[in-house]
Amino acid sequence: MELYISTIKEFIQKGEIVDTIIDNLHLIHDNKDSREYVINRISDFLNTLQDDLTILVETEYVDKVYRDSYYTLYSTKLREYYRNCVRISFFTPEFNEQTEITVENIEKIKNAYRGFLVLRPLAECCIGRNVISPSAKNKRYPSMRICKASIPSTCMGIKMRVSGFPHSSQDGEMMSCAETTVWSILEYFGNKYSEYRPVMPSDILAALKPFAYERQLPSGGLSFEQISSALKNQGFGCKVYEQTNPMFQELFTCYIESGIPLAVCIQTKEFGHAVVCVGRNETNRTVIDSAGTINIMGGNYYVWNNSIEHFIFNDDNYPSYQHTTFKKPTAYYNSKDWDSGKITHFIVPLHPKVYLDGELAIKASNYLAIRKLNIPEMSVIRTFLASNRTYREYIMRNPDMTEEAKLVYLQIDMPKFVWVTEISDKKSFLNNKVNCLILLDATGSNIDNEGYSSLLFYQKRDVGTFFNKKNRWFENIPLSLPSLFEAFNDNLK
Repeated sequence: MELYISTIKEFIQKGEIVDTIIDNLHLIHDNKDSREYVINRISDFLNTLQDDLTILVETEYVDKVYRDSYYTLYSTKLREYYRNCVRISFFTPEFNEQTEITVENIEKIKNAYRGFLVLRPLAECCIGRNVISPSAKNKRYPSMRICKASIPSTCMGIKMRVSGFPHSSQDGEMMSCAETTVWSILEYFGNKYSEYRPVMPSDILAALKPFAYERQLPSGGLSFEQISSALKNQGFGCKVYEQTNPMFQELFTCYIESGIPLAVCIQTKEFGHAVVCVGRNETNRTVIDSAGTINIMGGNYYVWNNSIEHFIFNDDNYPSYQHTTFKKPTAYYNSKDWDSGKITHFIVPLHPKVYLDGELAIKASNYLAIRKLNIPEMSVIRTFLASNRTYREYIMRNPDMTEEAKLVYLQIDMPKFVWVTEISDKKSFLNNKVNCLILLDATGSNIDNEGYSSLLFYQKRDVGTFFNKKNRWFENIPLSLPSLFEAFNDNLK
């Protein structure tokens, strides 16, 4: 293994580091055209990053994902594929050629780390596993709020971590866009939560083998049913939504607001494609004005989940974090072949104990808000799923709640996940404040559209009401609660 330090700018300007990387990739077809193609693919990736970033190139890198594909497929071929990769690590300019690799500088180097990119020795599909911090993206990329996991790595013997969403291009034979979508979602959950584990490409093949009616290699892609089955096999309680659902976009936004990455199926006139939606653009709350109100049970209300239009997608044909709209999910292709792309399905990898899905939660909370709390028209409604742990931490950190009020909220019985509906008048909403609150049990009944069988707590202004397990009905909390408090914003980072 050898290490080389350079910059993104030097690579883009075709400096010596270009030949160093290409020579150490050991491409199976080492000719001028292949080399130029790979250089262009790497350049396309690096052009999305800040050009002053330092790169550290590591040769003879053993990548766990590519090595799994190698022994499953590439080692069985007549032509000899190389089994090692090249890895590029990215740092802010605080780390450079003059930085001494000493114990005293370890924290400085860690703080400068912005992610990594694995280059595979596959001429057509060289972009392998990568995790990039959104802060490393250049100014052409908007501010974003995405699902993030802290992904471990090492560099120069130092244990590193980067916060981002896993990404890779497909290799065209072992993994198509669909398998890559499944892999990246499982890589995210496996690094973020102890209940799940990252998987290898061969694990995805094994999970789908019982459902295969023809050969699995080389991959011919997966249907949305197979994508859901692959995720379900890894312990998720998947929910699939089709574009015929009248709440299709509202539910899409609701799950993204809940911090859940979505497997998204896109159909053009000629072919299908799969990507991962990992978040949305940073959005000013004034967007509710342009979205307007909708009619719910005879009244007009602003609905946050109907207001978001710009989302962040990880597409295996492009570098990570592509931003586009829900209605034009393939606009970044700038190609007539992709102009017709529409989202036809999305698969939600829910925790298996979330029995109350987003559609039922929204309907139940809307009913309670309008019929029980009698919220005024033109109020703003925002519904999302939150984990017990994250929501309790939000309560503890909420600057608008007194110590006595925090104790009340913290003593509400909650399952592992809760559906939260925040309701605000327009002025309060624009100031990131909440007037009314509804909490639903995500493990609750899915047959009660009125929501009472799942209702845990509701609050209108300073009066809170909770479900008393002893009396098995609702009673008011004697303590006056804050009538205006800071909204929850912790699902997307």
